[in-house]
Amino acid sequence: MKENEIVEYYRDILTMAADLIPIEWGKLVVGANISRDDTKLLFFFYSTKDEPQNFLAGLMIPEEFEIDGEDFSEGVYQILQKIGDLQEWFVDNGQEPFYELMLQINSEGHLESEIGYIDWFESDSFTDSDQLKFLKDKYLGITPKSLYARNILRKMQKYEQQHSLK
Repeated sequence: MKENEIVEYYRDILTMAADLIPIEWGKLVVGANISRDDTKLLFFFYSTKDEPQNFLAGLMIPEEFEIDGEDFSEGVYQILQKIGDLQEWFVDNGQEPFYELMLQINSEGHLESEIGYIDWFESDSFTDSDQLKFLKDKYLGITPKSLYARNILRKMQKYEQQHSLK
């Protein structure tokens, strides 16, 4: 029963994100990093059916499609609220609070999820931009071109290994 409740949260989050995309999409990836003090950082990417490996930044939708920014921001806020509700559900059901969430779904409904327990905000070494590059590399296969950025990714991978729950 509890697994069904978790999947329902996942589907709600993904549906909210999908509703923000004004075109037909092929794959949708929603990720969030959450701190112990409830700071949230949302990552949201999608691809079209025609170009399934070409991911577009969901947070750029208002600019790319001339959509009202306030309405879009409200939708993003609702996604962040739902992610917070999911984290709260974990705690209420005797689980450790998660600090990383990654959800992926394709247009056929195949869902993949990953939850992590590293609070990236506790590291003074990595910026929001670094976190974005790390997740793009890890989940979308988009590796930065610059040597500097790739070195940051290696440091983040090492940090992840050192701070993952055993």
